[in-house]
Amino acid sequence: MRSGRVEFLAGNGFLLVILFLGLSGMVAYGFAFTAGGGDSERYLIVAKNIYLHNCVSVSDPSTGECVPHWGGNQFPGYPLVLAAILAIAGGDLSTNTHDFAQAMVVVQATALVGTAILVGSAISRVTANPAAGKAATLIVALSPLHIAWPRFILTEAISIALTAWVLAELIHAIRDGRWHLVRVGIVLAAAFFVRYDAVALTICVALAVFIGVPIRRALLRGAVVALVFSLPIAVWTARNVMVGLSVMPMPDYGAGTHKAGGYYGWLATWTYDLYDGAAAAYPVANRRYSEIVVPTTIFRSPDEQLLTSDLLRRLGDHDGAPFPDELDAAFAELATARRSAAPFFHFVMLPLKRTLSMWLSPGASIGWNAEVGPDVRRQLAEATWIGKAEVVLSSPLSFAIKGGLTVYRLVVLVLLVAVLLGKLGSPPLRQLASIALAFAIVRTMLVTVLGHDDPRLSLPPYVFFQVIVAAALGELWYQRRRQTTINAATSLDRRL
Repeated sequence: MRSGRVEFLAGNGFLLVILFLGLSGMVAYGFAFTAGGGDSERYLIVAKNIYLHNCVSVSDPSTGECVPHWGGNQFPGYPLVLAAILAIAGGDLSTNTHDFAQAMVVVQATALVGTAILVGSAISRVTANPAAGKAATLIVALSPLHIAWPRFILTEAISIALTAWVLAELIHAIRDGRWHLVRVGIVLAAAFFVRYDAVALTICVALAVFIGVPIRRALLRGAVVALVFSLPIAVWTARNVMVGLSVMPMPDYGAGTHKAGGYYGWLATWTYDLYDGAAAAYPVANRRYSEIVVPTTIFRSPDEQLLTSDLLRRLGDHDGAPFPDELDAAFAELATARRSAAPFFHFVMLPLKRTLSMWLSPGASIGWNAEVGPDVRRQLAEATWIGKAEVVLSSPLSFAIKGGLTVYRLVVLVLLVAVLLGKLGSPPLRQLASIALAFAIVRTMLVTVLGHDDPRLSLPPYVFFQVIVAAALGELWYQRRRQTTINAATSLDRRL
């Protein structure tokens, strides 16, 4: 695989220049707009504990208490990356925040560009088309769905890079029929340690191992990958049990005490929009209960609204403290009542709404500095069509970015359908497209049934989709250019 990458890059000086300029632009944008998200605080707490005390904990790092934890919001993969960056930056965020932020942006942006080269090299080989490889490289490194994420203290940039790495391994395996089974298992495990939902990537491997080989050999390959993938997870689970934690990780609500399970269950009975869900979820995760905002449109009756408002008012008196058990139980009862009253809505319509929100929400900024704030979103929802136009014109750049990202995602999906139908791209790309579609379906079902709707969660499947579409367009361009050259040569011969 290494020689293939060297060969791919050797004759592509112009591509390297574009990648360098893209990396520079990504880093500059990240330096200018470094930001955190709702989960950033937890990632940093775990990272500081790893760096300062060699422990995985959500305890206050300044105390050195180090109460064992599963890893924060996920397994400790991303906090380990942040801890390494802390070591590069000097380790003291109180005095060295600027150096840490810059190091974080550079590391995450470089990870994207590095895995872009892996993917481009693989595509170039599987399609025997250098233009397809270049297009795939550029789309991973410079996609508008990717390049804004290195600025965030969030898992997305590393998750995208690891997804692209898995894709590169699959492409090489399909092309050569030779699997680097241990490496595939290790990369899958790394992706899982960064984000639990990366487990859906295993469906890609499970399908790809059957391509072109007898069932017995495919099952053997799958078993080896599964063993390598499972081993680090088993080791970490054994550690968790040894320190008194449960086998299954529990959400990091209430500083790791698994408080607010009933409350978050109640949220799952009505949330299908990222912004509404975030306004009700993040304040609880950070114990700022008085900041909770719930849309008035979710209530089924005035009595339910009065009861919920009373619970939220009482909850607001507990800022900074663990979520009260009696209020959590009350929200759990509300959740049960809502599910019982409308089971079809809860188990069918809500997941469908979350799917649409996750894949095509027109309000998603996909990491770009284009947020408009809750007041603007509320005005947009409540205004007439003329009023909506006035709201859009009040923040033209932000809405232009959001609109452009929505159109881009739609175009990618339409072109992917063309590849699946055989209207665009070569047979190997159609194979990849089928695997990617299965991955997207499994992942979407997994996260929406669990109550999630964040458009960020569609990014790993979009990595597959974009690479396939870019490669197919690269093939088309190369074929047409070649045909034009042949036609020109034929015409010249006739004249002579």
